Amino acid sequence: SDHSVKGIRTVARIRDLVSELRLTVERELVIINFAPTELAPMVKEEMTRLGIESPVTIPRDEQVYQYDLGAKSLLDLPHDSEAVMAVDDLMAGILNKQSTKV
Repeated sequence: SDHSVKGIRTVARIRDLVSELRLTVERELVIINFAPTELAPMVKEEMTRLGIESPVTIPRDEQVYQYDLGAKSLLDLPHDSEAVMAVDDLMAGILNKQSTKV
C-alpha cells in the first residue's frame, strides 16, 4: 500500500475478497511503501478500525525518487539506500521464517 487511508482501505478490501473467495493464504503481510518515519495518525486510526496490525514499512527514499525521475532501474540502487536496506531486512525475515518450517 501507499501511505494513505485509501490505500489501507484497499488492503482491507483485498483481505475481505480473499476470505469471500475462500482462498487459502498461508501468510498475510501488509507493506506500506514510501512511508514517513512515523505513520500519519489518520492512517494508524484506519488500520486499527479495519483490524490491520503491524505493517512493514519501506521508508521514503530520495534515491528511489531520483532513480525513477531518471528512468534508472531500481535494481541499480546502492546497497546503502534506505529502501534497499528495508527490503533486504524484510526478505531476510521472510526467508528466515520459511527456513524454520522445514
